[in-house]
Amino acid sequence: MEKDWQFGFHDNTPLGWLMTAGYFGVSALCGMAARSSLAPRASSRNRAFSWLILSLGMALLGLNKQLDFQTWLRFAGRDLSQNLGIYQHKAALRTTFLVLFAAAMLTMALSWRHRVQASLLRKPLLLSGLILLAIFILLRGLPSSQLERWNFLPVTRPEWHWTLEAGGLLLAACSAGTAVRRGFRG
Repeated sequence: MEKDWQFGFHDNTPLGWLMTAGYFGVSALCGMAARSSLAPRASSRNRAFSWLILSLGMALLGLNKQLDFQTWLRFAGRDLSQNLGIYQHKAALRTTFLVLFAAAMLTMALSWRHRVQASLLRKPLLLSGLILLAIFILLRGLPSSQLERWNFLPVTRPEWHWTLEAGGLLLAACSAGTAVRRGFRG
């Protein structure tokens, strides 16, 4: 394991670059879906807002795929806890961080729910894709020691992670592509 994070590309494999391109491709499709769904009605503005948020999220995930900011965050947290003399409580600190992060994401999702709820429920492919990507992100964020406890589930094994990621991107791309086609047809 690395001792420190350095700025640069961290997933320099053909599959890593393919997934990075996938994130940016889905981001572009979501941006096109936002543009195609614009109309004077409030419901279409909410739909456009949802696609725009997804476009931004996918672009950020694409950047993170190569720049590996979660590793920087983990090392920064380690260094901070060592400087504060609380590193020996790293398991409790990690759990607290994950709970607070999940609570923040849930709060944000609930505050946006009125804008995106109907949109997601009408798009089962998109919802399924986002769930697969969320599972992938969760699994990649867990330490390998915790993943080993769940080794009886195939998706927890690292060789299956790319399947979750690619499947999530493909489902999101299909949903965004359908929205683009539907929006431009009128």
